[in-house]
Amino acid sequence: MTRVTLHGGSLTPEQVIAVARGGARVELADGARKKMAAGYQQLLQVEKQIGPVPLWKFADLADDAVRAQVSDVAALARQVIVDHAAAVGKPLATELVRAMMLVRADVLAQGHSGVRPELAQSLIDMLNAGVHPLVPSQGHLSMAGDTAALAHVALVLLDGGGRADGDTGLAVLGRHEDGARVLPGEQAMREAGIARWRPTLKESFSLIIGNTLAAAWAALLIADAEQLWRLAVGASALTCEAMLANTEAFDPALHELGPGREEVAHVARLICGWIGASTMAGPQDKTDAFSLRCIPQVLGPIHTVLNRAKEVITNELRLVSDNPVIVDGPQGPRCLDGGNFHGERLVLALDNLRLAVAEIGGLAERHAFIMTNQARSNGLPSFLVRERGLNSGFMLAQYTAAALVSENKTWAVPYAVDSIPTCQDYEDHAGFAALSAAATASVLTNVQRILAVELLCAAQGVDLRRENGKRPGRHTGVLVDTLRRVVPKWETDRVMYHDLAAAERLSGADGEATRLATEIAEKLDEQR
Repeated sequence: MTRVTLHGGSLTPEQVIAVARGGARVELADGARKKMAAGYQQLLQVEKQIGPVPLWKFADLADDAVRAQVSDVAALARQVIVDHAAAVGKPLATELVRAMMLVRADVLAQGHSGVRPELAQSLIDMLNAGVHPLVPSQGHLSMAGDTAALAHVALVLLDGGGRADGDTGLAVLGRHEDGARVLPGEQAMREAGIARWRPTLKESFSLIIGNTLAAAWAALLIADAEQLWRLAVGASALTCEAMLANTEAFDPALHELGPGREEVAHVARLICGWIGASTMAGPQDKTDAFSLRCIPQVLGPIHTVLNRAKEVITNELRLVSDNPVIVDGPQGPRCLDGGNFHGERLVLALDNLRLAVAEIGGLAERHAFIMTNQARSNGLPSFLVRERGLNSGFMLAQYTAAALVSENKTWAVPYAVDSIPTCQDYEDHAGFAALSAAATASVLTNVQRILAVELLCAAQGVDLRRENGKRPGRHTGVLVDTLRRVVPKWETDRVMYHDLAAAERLSGADGEATRLATEIAEKLDEQR
């Protein structure tokens, strides 16, 4: 996907990925321009009746002294952005900032924010020119949406900065992770040839109100989670090979006993497809541990959660996440003050997604444990190494996986049941979607590393079985060969962290093992 066209309200996670990670160019559809132009005219009609929007919603304006302070609407419009740029910490990843800018532009493109089309175009111009504001990573409370994160973006866009010292935020031309020069926002925009913006009061609020950081982050997270799930299926199949698993547990007749078990049956079919033509895993006269025979019953429901999360995330990407919003009707345009910025729907989806991903890691660690446990490994040597004594084999690799699983238990605590009041109790309930997204990202990283441990252990187990004349399946054999191109078979102890790092790279979003798992899953699904 080399180009993404924003129509306003039809954005997909795949488009977010294409722009955030793939550098796809963005364009604004003519229909979206027309919707925004109409929405801006509707706002002007409303303001003729009630005054500047959203000044009317501040009860303190009954106080003449307060009213006098905010009589300069243009100054207030600038100050709204300046005041909210209050996040702290190291910068968010460039891909996340790009995703956030894209999602915000699409929210505006729906035409219910009352902003001029040129505002969305300015965000698009920044994306296409590689102007990336530096957005600190902490302090995002999801009150009225992701106001602090969006304000740091808006500050770079804002003409004049709004402060006596001329602060225009910070930005880079390119990726800060690659060492791009950090510039004042005004300089970055000037070097990119993009004019900065003098917003109306409503435009200032529309730049910062909304659940945009979390929605953008969720779009990236669900893509990564789906890739990890497919890799987990492949790693589990490889573990079945190493453990000489009894494949009767994956018989289709078993998984048709009860309603709503399509995903369970799907996983069983995938496992059988991965190990096709194997002389390792197959019908056996033995009963396996739960972590083996229940792979479909674990990874199947996890995929159900991922599918539901993707549905919610896609809906959230298309929400008019702004406030107040402009709607038209038989009686003319109205300005509605509501709560479309609230992140409850998204935080619930992310909390469940994080729990499901953590469970992928829990299953993978059990697989690593059982393969390194001589008493349970069905004939594999202790810690997967022939020569004991001086050699510890994969003992410490399993320790690492166990530590990461324990860490995930803390990250899995739900944010949906948490809230804390702010703004003198006016903002008294929050949907902590951005915090939930950050925790989910941490769990995903840990699970990628846990799967790397499982893959190393399973490949070692398969190679040990090969010594006895056994043969892995068509696809599992390719997976072992993929690992062996960068990680040699373990004979005697060497520094483990190099192998772990190499396996982690293979298991990343662009890793060869991940790509292989996706290709094989697609091929097996086509054969259904």
